[in-house]
Amino acid sequence: MPPCLTCSPAYPPAQAKNAASNVLESPSPRRMPLQKNSGCLLLLQQFWAMLIKKVLYTFRNKFLTFAQNVIPVAFLILALVVVQTLPGVNDAPPEVHFSLNNFDGTVTTLQVMDPNNQTKELLGGLTGVFKGRNVLESVPPDANHTTEILEEAARDLPSFNQHNMVSLSINGGQDRASILAFFNNQPFHTPPLALALADIAVVRAFTNNNNITITTSNHPLPRTDIEKLTQDQRQNLGFQIGFNLAFGMSFLAASFVIFLIQERSSKAKHLQFVSGVNFVTYWLASAIWDYLLFIIPCCLCLLCLALFGMKGLSEGEQLGRIFLVMLMYCWASLPLMYLCSFFFSIPSGGFTKMIMVNIITGMATIITVTILRIPDLELQDVAQLLDWIFLLFPSYAMAAAITDIYSNFRSTEICKQPAFTLICSLNIAPNPCCREESRCGSFGCVEWTEDYLGWEKLGVGRMLVFLALEGVAFFLLITIVEMKVFQRVKYTLARLRRAITPWKNGRELEDGLDTEEDEDVVAERLRILNTPPDKLMDSDRLILRDLCKTYPGGLTAVDHINLGVPLGECFGLLGINGAGKTTTFKMLTGDLQVSEGDAYVNRYSIKADIKKVRQDIGYCPQFDALLDHLTGRETLRMFARLRGVPERLIDSTIKTLAEELLITQHLDNLFKNYSGGNKRKLSTGVALVGDPPLVLLDEPSSGMDPVARRLLWDALTSVRDAGRSIILTSHSMEECEALCTRLAIMVNGRFRCLGSPQHLKSKFSEGYSIILRVKMSEPEDGEGNYTIDQASPSRLPPEMRSVQTFIKETYPKSHLREMQWGRLEYFVPAEGLTWASVFGTLERSRQHLPIEDYSVTQTTLERVFLTFTRGQRPDEQDKR
Repeated sequence: MPPCLTCSPAYPPAQAKNAASNVLESPSPRRMPLQKNSGCLLLLQQFWAMLIKKVLYTFRNKFLTFAQNVIPVAFLILALVVVQTLPGVNDAPPEVHFSLNNFDGTVTTLQVMDPNNQTKELLGGLTGVFKGRNVLESVPPDANHTTEILEEAARDLPSFNQHNMVSLSINGGQDRASILAFFNNQPFHTPPLALALADIAVVRAFTNNNNITITTSNHPLPRTDIEKLTQDQRQNLGFQIGFNLAFGMSFLAASFVIFLIQERSSKAKHLQFVSGVNFVTYWLASAIWDYLLFIIPCCLCLLCLALFGMKGLSEGEQLGRIFLVMLMYCWASLPLMYLCSFFFSIPSGGFTKMIMVNIITGMATIITVTILRIPDLELQDVAQLLDWIFLLFPSYAMAAAITDIYSNFRSTEICKQPAFTLICSLNIAPNPCCREESRCGSFGCVEWTEDYLGWEKLGVGRMLVFLALEGVAFFLLITIVEMKVFQRVKYTLARLRRAITPWKNGRELEDGLDTEEDEDVVAERLRILNTPPDKLMDSDRLILRDLCKTYPGGLTAVDHINLGVPLGECFGLLGINGAGKTTTFKMLTGDLQVSEGDAYVNRYSIKADIKKVRQDIGYCPQFDALLDHLTGRETLRMFARLRGVPERLIDSTIKTLAEELLITQHLDNLFKNYSGGNKRKLSTGVALVGDPPLVLLDEPSSGMDPVARRLLWDALTSVRDAGRSIILTSHSMEECEALCTRLAIMVNGRFRCLGSPQHLKSKFSEGYSIILRVKMSEPEDGEGNYTIDQASPSRLPPEMRSVQTFIKETYPKSHLREMQWGRLEYFVPAEGLTWASVFGTLERSRQHLPIEDYSVTQTTLERVFLTFTRGQRPDEQDKR
């Protein structure tokens, strides 16, 4: 068959919708150019888009939102319940009543010696005391009571200590009797229990009334104010509340890194930046909404403190001070979480690690300082130093501030009493509150201050100032990271190193391996370099001028390419993986720093005016970079706002774009529920929304079905015909021939050829491709798979050898491209040959050669592509 130019059928958008029903509709009229918002109105629109994105994420992640509000409150309530239920470390224990019933069954031995009436009365006084599991055993009068007790203990000491609490010995005499009580010194409270049993026997015998009972109990006196002052240092309710709040807030603060890591690792954040939003708007919207979410559980915690009504934590002024501390903790903690999110690429891993970091910097630090402040350790100076250092951690500052607020309340409440004030003013006696008079006595001075927000100890002024400064510092670091200051310094140093040591660049080593540069590539380079930039910008929407990207390791991914793309052109950038296509796109979108050269988009330099460049670029990355929690409509609406599409036109723009891409019925579905093809359609729609002058499409049709692919081609053709420029990368040669007016094949970061598809086929395919299928007498047995590098004529089957000999004799300049079992493929130069002569020769040869069938075609664009890309570096070398 003769070579021909094949045109793929393409339906207009309205026709494609009804192609299955054979109903064709007239195409919709071309849209007028959009008059987009700019200035302050654009900034407000972009801020609103970023805020709506955060709001939708919050309400569609119900479990995370629930956990953010419940976990801090749950830990606080747990601490409050424990404090109210269990006695504290320094609280006086409750009253304890001593009785044999307090133990798990007892055995009491009793020995009566020289019995008389008095001993009988004493023995009768014990009636009813030993009952149930409490057993009374008698010891013979002639036995040694002490020896009996020791022998019983030696037989089974654990059981003895568990059941033998007391023993009694009653001795009689001449008209008198005595009772002796023994007690086991291992269990607690046995001395008063033994004494109580002896007293019961004596009183009942004396009164002759067995209904009398004696109850023995232990109830320590309440602590004095001085004891409270000297003992309540950190080991108090404030410490427990601060400790548990630090633990609960660790989960709350860490939860805010999840979405940030998801957005950055999926490149959704970069795509939003490419669409025009600046980092100030992005972080401002995130911070405002996250602060609101952070304050809600803080308010719930304050409500819990008020409801529990604990003195020192539930008063209005105290709640106000605690809320101020929490507010400043939010201010410092959130930017710290934002900053730490840059170090992680997996959301779950980042969340877990940040929880551990918050726990260590909050709970472990407060415990360390508290232990070191114990007077017996004599490490107060170390504790004071660590206290200042640990204030750099927001979690510690918050926990320490809440602890000090409560401690200062307790101390101030006591030291401000009139009696203590009088004692200190008159120097009547030493007192811990007399700090200013330095008459604290052996107790030592306690810290207290009337200014709760003061800088001195127990004032929280230090913590508040540190938290305020930390918030500012963390936001400044985020600004430095977003402005890529560190990357700029890194690449500047790398360029200096290459300038000082050019022999290490590796460029000279590769130059010897490069073939002669194609004349079309040379002509384009000379046009770009020799034409004044202002003149180029009048005709070309995109200009690449000696654009180069060299990684710090020395690999040159993009090697001084020059290109101009005029208005209304679809330029194809072809190359296998690692050729430099995606790196070129990343430089154009600002994702990577340019090593050398520059590029201009709509007259703006990507090195000097990347913000303005991004306003004129629509970008569809190689992998879908959209948010799973948004629907298709919400996604397009967000990017339309980022590009400045007026609010009144957004819905109609989305509707038209959805019809062109055939995704109208999926617009209200979440992006995560889209199929692979529909995800690519939506990503392409994001690149086209807002009519950007330059559209960068990195393999836009991958994963699409044939109908959707044709529909996409129609949409891109209309975009190109509307005067906008398109840069397209694709692995589909059919797609490139259908869309691209020009294309270049990129190998090792350089252009190897440049021109229209037909020009490249005509220039680099000057001949015919002949494919022959040979009739084999023997079936393939697994050993007949020959390749051009493995086969030799002596090893070929006779059928294939005869055909090979015929081709060599008929076409001496032919070149064997591929050899397989029963299949031969040749390239025959077109010098003096026509398609008809080649076809006639092969047709006549079938009469005497074992040729089953054959084909003669002009070399395809794919063959041209494969010819050039054989020199591509192995992909392993390009992993950066």
